[in-house]
Amino acid sequence: MMFDRYAEIEALAIIAGASNHDVRILDNIGALHGGKEDRLTAVTLAVFQFESAKGIRGNTGACKTILELPEQLIRLWGFWKHGINYYSAPVVDSKLWAIVTGIWPAGPGKVNRPIEGKRFHSVTLFCYYLYACESANIDSGTWLTPEDLKNELRIIDLRNNIAHSTVYMSACTRATFFSFAETWLHRLTKDCLGSTSYEAMLSVVAPLDIL
Repeated sequence: MMFDRYAEIEALAIIAGASNHDVRILDNIGALHGGKEDRLTAVTLAVFQFESAKGIRGNTGACKTILELPEQLIRLWGFWKHGINYYSAPVVDSKLWAIVTGIWPAGPGKVNRPIEGKRFHSVTLFCYYLYACESANIDSGTWLTPEDLKNELRIIDLRNNIAHSTVYMSACTRATFFSFAETWLHRLTKDCLGSTSYEAMLSVVAPLDIL
């Protein structure tokens, strides 16, 4: 059993090491840039990153370790569940776009329609478009209301403060950010990995026995 786990971890390392270094590793493994899709490996690596960060004592350091993880998971989920690629926007459906513009926050600037084949202008716009896709499907309930979506986007906004300035992150902020990342790990697992459970991936990344 222990040697089986060593083999599993070695296989993960080989796949991650072979990933094109010019693109984000999980995007590459998840086929957002074309190529072969390996969902299980992509999510397992994300779980490993998340579980490793939980062991960091400092709140700011721990948050920085998973800084990009929620956005990464959202990009994979949008592509795997809805076929919407963050890096290559589809022809915008007029009905879906009407939903986006109807709930877009009021402000001085208007929302710009994505250009077919180009990257979405922002992860915020990407999430709004995914919300429109979800709202068009009565069986989907990732965000029950526009306010649910906006509350999650406020958490993503924490990334800007951490990435672009020296900040102090409280234990409460850490708990919020980690809970958000874990929520998306569970969503991605439930919606996109079939019968594979989150617990099964935890068994792969758990500490190894001492030989």
